[in-house]
Amino acid sequence: MLFDLFKKNYHSLNGKNGSNPQPFLNANLGIPKDLEDFLRQGKELEYDRYTCEAGEVRLRKLQELKAENIKISTKHVPRISEQDDPNKNKNGSYIIPAVSLVAECENYDPDFVLLWLPREQKYGALSGACVNELLVFPTATWSDIAGNPVKYINAQWKGDYSAAEDFNPWQKYPFE
Repeated sequence: MLFDLFKKNYHSLNGKNGSNPQPFLNANLGIPKDLEDFLRQGKELEYDRYTCEAGEVRLRKLQELKAENIKISTKHVPRISEQDDPNKNKNGSYIIPAVSLVAECENYDPDFVLLWLPREQKYGALSGACVNELLVFPTATWSDIAGNPVKYINAQWKGDYSAAEDFNPWQKYPFE
């Protein structure tokens, strides 16, 4: 039943079933207050861009935040796919709604360099178009990320599991 409800919402959010896609309102995104305040004040992350794999990143404006569906395949991430993923030997991806927080990135495509997972109420990062490995920061608040952005941004490239952990999508998200 939960899957059917999610599938219905997923299709309506993407303009299927004859509807037009509508951007989420911030309230529907479950954006934490500290992030909302940070973006409302027009702040940017402060750090030495030369210590960051991504280089300089610029955040999206609050009104630009919207949920988009990302596709995650665990096939290319053995430490995940060798676990209990029931679809580990199938072609396809898990569909997960996420909010990309980065508008511009000096060294990479900015999409999902840092992200918010509304259903999980967690921050994370998506590494590259080839691998699509989703890491989450299970206990991080926006204040934590803003206080040490390089630690969180670099997690996807440096494999820093002191801040991040692999995200296992098969328990909650549809596989297509």
